[in-house]
Amino acid sequence: MHNNISKNINSCSGCGLCISICPTKAIKVKYSKGFLRPKIDNKKCVSCGKCINNCPCKEDNQKSVFYNSFNIIGYAHSNDNNTRNEAASGGFTTELLKYLLETNKVDYIITADTYKNNKYCGYRIISRDNISDLYMVSGSNYCPVNIGEAIIEIKKRKGKCAIVCLPCLARGIKKYLDTHKQLNEKIKYIIALLCNHIPSFYATDFLLKKYNILKRPELIKYRGNGWFGNFRVFTKKNKNNYIEFFSIPFEEYFSTQFSIYFWQKACINCKDHFGFYADICMGDADFIKYRNEINENIGETIFFTNNQEIKRIINEMKKSKLIESFYDILDDELKIIYNPLSDINRANESNLGNGFLFIYYLIILDILKSFLYRFKKLIKSLIHFLHH
Repeated sequence: MHNNISKNINSCSGCGLCISICPTKAIKVKYSKGFLRPKIDNKKCVSCGKCINNCPCKEDNQKSVFYNSFNIIGYAHSNDNNTRNEAASGGFTTELLKYLLETNKVDYIITADTYKNNKYCGYRIISRDNISDLYMVSGSNYCPVNIGEAIIEIKKRKGKCAIVCLPCLARGIKKYLDTHKQLNEKIKYIIALLCNHIPSFYATDFLLKKYNILKRPELIKYRGNGWFGNFRVFTKKNKNNYIEFFSIPFEEYFSTQFSIYFWQKACINCKDHFGFYADICMGDADFIKYRNEINENIGETIFFTNNQEIKRIINEMKKSKLIESFYDILDDELKIIYNPLSDINRANESNLGNGFLFIYYLIILDILKSFLYRFKKLIKSLIHFLHH
């Protein structure tokens, strides 16, 4: 089976689900060429096929999903301006997770951890005891994240949870739950985040180099501080506190090579960016920005769901004045903004694996600039010497 995984490694999204599925613990996720990839211990592998059969990026595990594949489409924002300001969009995701914990609908949340600039990003468990951590992990992680490994933790823990992940992992978890009744009872909600693609860790390296950030970051946030947010770099003040020392607007950094040349093949071939297999999927309500560009909006979260229970929860939250929610979306607005995510040909092979070249390009450019500076200085010194 390890040979089959090796053949399909280019189709891997790095979600980490195969680690949790493997009955012999033969798989670990390792950093490889900017992404997270499974590493198989051939001595432990028994070729059972479970990892491949449940892999969400396997061709026969995918079906094309469009924005109109959902019966309920709306948008919302948190009524707490601090939450709304620090979120990737309107803060609705943070409010929903908090509400699920506070109303005992779940006992804990599994979500992506913060990125510590260490070529690895895993998951964080949040319960009522550390509910304030929800604000720490709000925003977006524009890098590979290994949340799939959390299934091992869920199997061992008591209580029910909600797991926040990308559409690919939501698809894999849903298929896995179909054959695991006990685990199905433990994972009460799968919450997906609208996904364009997962940039490699090289993308962050590129930004650090592009903006000449010489001080080593100890925490990186890719959104927050307004809508659409900023790329923000932090250093550590003490155990639980970080100080931001660099920030650049989303519109400026995302339009660079950051969003163009750091793709993986799984994202190019993906047919579901909307989280069809999740209970709800959320992302930026971009169309709001273009309705009235004169009036600034500090954040709105679009949501897609076919789950009536989730709709009731949204109504409860609105009634409790935790959020404001709306459904006045024109089909033209959805089509213009979200239809491109349904096009599996929106990227191509030229987007793959070329990101690191831009990093080297910037390094070489710096060397050339330094050489020219020293050369000019030398010429000035010679001229001065000859004149005297």
